[in-house]
Amino acid sequence: MNLPDEQAVCFDTMYYTSASVGSEWWKHWSPGWNIVGKYARWAAPVRSMARSAVAKTLGIDPKDLMKPSIGDVDYNEDDGVNDHTTLAEWDERDLILHPFIVVHARHGDFNGLCGSEGDCFPGLDIFATAVKEVQKELRQQKGIFVRDGDVIVTSDETRNEWWDQVRTMGWKRIESGLGLEPHGKDLWLVPWK
Repeated sequence: MNLPDEQAVCFDTMYYTSASVGSEWWKHWSPGWNIVGKYARWAAPVRSMARSAVAKTLGIDPKDLMKPSIGDVDYNEDDGVNDHTTLAEWDERDLILHPFIVVHARHGDFNGLCGSEGDCFPGLDIFATAVKEVQKELRQQKGIFVRDGDVIVTSDETRNEWWDQVRTMGWKRIESGLGLEPHGKDLWLVPWK
């Protein structure tokens, strides 16, 4: 077993880790994001699973989304980044070649606050306005153009009518069958090779 040296530490979850007060992720001075989180990178199996699922959802080849890397089924030494020893190499590996926007609409865990119909949730028109604002900001500030159809919505929403509205807007949903299946209640496992 290879153990990390005395200058490395491994966290299985960073959300509840704090330096002085709970919920400090929301504070501008939080060391969680400012010192540690900005250097976090996904393990190869997680990155590969996400790359495949997002590319399939957008209807593009995974190589058009991100360069292949070790762990990707389409990786070969000629076209991928194979040595991730510096942050610049990790950033090159994870560079998004086909921009997209993800909207995460939390519903299920707030149902008790909204009543039976979820009538206190923002409507999809509110999300559409926010997406347009993000598209405009990306275009103006970064020169990145995100097509209207390259919006993925994730949610724990269970009402088919709501998902029908998402589809009507031209937005996409990551469907099951992409290696993202749950393994028991609230437990998601990465398929390791």
